[in-house]
Amino acid sequence: MIRLLLIALLLPLQAGTTIDVSPDGKGDHATLQAAIDAIPADRKTGYSIRLGPGTYREKIHIPADKPPIRLVGAGADKSIIVWNDAAKTPDSSGQELGTFRSATMTVGSSEFSAEGLTIENSYGTGSQALALRVTGDRCAFKNVSLLAWQDTLLVQTGRQYFEDCTISGHVDFIFGGSTAWFERCTIVCRGDGYITAASTPAESPYGLVFHACKIRAEKEATKVLLGRPWQNSPATIFIRCELPASIRPEGWDNWGDPAKEKTARYLEHRNSGPGAATAGRVSWAKQMDDLAAREITPRVVLKGWQPASR
Repeated sequence: MIRLLLIALLLPLQAGTTIDVSPDGKGDHATLQAAIDAIPADRKTGYSIRLGPGTYREKIHIPADKPPIRLVGAGADKSIIVWNDAAKTPDSSGQELGTFRSATMTVGSSEFSAEGLTIENSYGTGSQALALRVTGDRCAFKNVSLLAWQDTLLVQTGRQYFEDCTISGHVDFIFGGSTAWFERCTIVCRGDGYITAASTPAESPYGLVFHACKIRAEKEATKVLLGRPWQNSPATIFIRCELPASIRPEGWDNWGDPAKEKTARYLEHRNSGPGAATAGRVSWAKQMDDLAAREITPRVVLKGWQPASR
């Protein structure tokens, strides 16, 4: 019996395996990173990880060579992943991590999905400090809470889909060059700043698309703009979203570079709320007509990829 148990422990995980993670030691692993490390690379069949209730104080990295992983928490208020690195935090060699390496969770693999959990960077204000960085393609998030301040969510490359998520921050807190669709998400502005900072490549027709989202402002947030251009050709669209009074009338900012006004692709369509008034908008941001807006669907924006949930 002991010999059989030892053999089983030495065998690699089988594709399709469900792995239980619990900080109380009752699961297959006590940490999420240990569970990820146990999954073999270069497998096409996916794995599931069930994340039990608890606070996981760890920095998570999911390498690009991992197979599809489905990460399921016990609820955004029950399964919480938190770390506190900032861009200026030194690494083991004494060099600053920089913005990208500050993330609490980095997802490099494709076809990753997560639901029912919170990812937080608890560093606070004063530096870029990411909660989540995604470089994998076709990654989906549902009922996930992303909590930080500056640069909360970096959708860097690929295609991503967010549904019924909560994303909180105050400066450039949704940013990057990915094509990403946000469906019915709650976007929480924790202070004055900019919601988005897209760096969409010029050849990509779509960047950040917010559909039926609710933009909320905490009392400290009185001067908020929808976005500013991180690079030369940002693409950001708000469609049928609720905008609070804290959204500045001009709506958008050129980041001190008037030349970017000619290449930025900023669009709005039928938004509501006191921050949706169009009279004071900058002239280089456009309002879409109904015909053009009907063409903006997840299938079109995500180039044929249709996430299972909607």
